[in-house]
Amino acid sequence: MTPPVEITGALPIVMTAVLTLLVLLSLRGLSALRRQAERELRVLYQRDVDLYLERLEHNRLLGLVFRKPALLLCRLEGYMKKGDGEKLRETIAQLDRMRLPPRDRVQFYQDRLSYFASVGDAGEARASRDALAAFLKRSKADRQEKYRRMLEDADQIIAVYLDRDASLLPRLREQAAGASDPTQRGILQYRIAKLFHFAGDQDMVAVYLKRARKNLQNTYYEVMIKEAMEDPSTLDRR
Repeated sequence: MTPPVEITGALPIVMTAVLTLLVLLSLRGLSALRRQAERELRVLYQRDVDLYLERLEHNRLLGLVFRKPALLLCRLEGYMKKGDGEKLRETIAQLDRMRLPPRDRVQFYQDRLSYFASVGDAGEARASRDALAAFLKRSKADRQEKYRRMLEDADQIIAVYLDRDASLLPRLREQAAGASDPTQRGILQYRIAKLFHFAGDQDMVAVYLKRARKNLQNTYYEVMIKEAMEDPSTLDRR
């Protein structure tokens, strides 16, 4: 009978080290694949939103690289750019039922607020704003400047889209003029256009839509701005 092989104390240590190295290499490889996939998806989002959504919905390999909530949030962005209300509500309902990591939850509440405010659903929009505020307070993130600005922006969305508060115009115009980030400047310009529309000044609506279009190319605002330039009445509902 063959005598049992004696396992020395050094062997388990070596095996553990090898396994640890393999895990680290796998994680590094997965991280690299995720970054590459994110870059490719971003290009598709900008160039062809239909292909972007097709890839997200049918490419099973993405399910190995991203968590399901992250993929749903990407799809939410695509549906917002496309203006697909039915798919948006379906995806929001799925995300409502999920346990999301903190970063994803914050993004979801922001997207949820933006969508429901844009379609004039005051109840869901205000609920989204309140959920965001409660989550940031519970996690003590509201003490940080970044998240305080986020809450101020949420309140601004409510004031522009739902309250139609034209008294905000001087402040928003000042903020837009001082914004260094083109996307943020464009968003402010779009909100200004909406408030001028509510105030009945269509000349200024045209001015700010044109400015917003320049700064918001390849975002989901692009379609909304194009529609508003052709028919300003769409600003009543988007």
